[in-house]
Amino acid sequence: GLIIANKKYAHWDTLFNPVNDGVALEKELREHYGYETRLVTDVGIDSMYKELRMLSAKNFSEKTQVLVYFAGHGGYDEVTHEGYLVPVDAPNYHSPKIMSSVVSYGYLLKVLNNLPAQHVMIMIDACHSGSFDPYLTTRCPAKQKGEISFSTLSLFVNNSMSLKSRCFITSGRLNTVPDGEGKNSPFMIAILKVLKESREKGMPTTFKALAESKEVKFLPSNPTSGVFGFDGDPGEFFFFPKKLIPKK
Repeated sequence: GLIIANKKYAHWDTLFNPVNDGVALEKELREHYGYETRLVTDVGIDSMYKELRMLSAKNFSEKTQVLVYFAGHGGYDEVTHEGYLVPVDAPNYHSPKIMSSVVSYGYLLKVLNNLPAQHVMIMIDACHSGSFDPYLTTRCPAKQKGEISFSTLSLFVNNSMSLKSRCFITSGRLNTVPDGEGKNSPFMIAILKVLKESREKGMPTTFKALAESKEVKFLPSNPTSGVFGFDGDPGEFFFFPKKLIPKK
């Protein structure tokens, strides 16, 4: 998993919780879900592109699941109707050079879709993050809700992981979202609660279950989720507690 957390900006307001959120998610994924993780903080434009290119250059096996998470400032260009992630060295959003100093969602979508991994998921906790979906209409129906029984787990996993998946969850739509007044943002608090409850029960959770959980779905920031990058029936992205990780 690649985790990018930007807090201290040169020309944008400093945020409180992105680094806390990145650290908390990295720990949860590494210690309890067996992820190989890379956490980078306060990343400028050159380093953000470098991280994405490094990710693209990796030799993932076909069954690999890749998770990308970003916390920090996000923006939306009213001229091109395209959203973007803001590096810490980007100029103010009023600058005429802003679109050449950020990572557009169009570029990010192409990078993620072209990864050789079978399953790719991105989570974005930033203002205007719903514009990752250019139409705000593509939605994954929640075909699976609640817990997965042990009797059907193996069949469900095998069937779902045989299909390609490209999915996203964002903390809002075209609106601003709160950074949070406590240790973590409201979005990260919800994500961590679902992951913790799932692994304490000794059960996996999925993209759909995470997106449709009451903790995430009913946040005041109005999170959104969906699929991207291909046509056809999507597979599923799983979060397996360590003891349930399938053998490769």
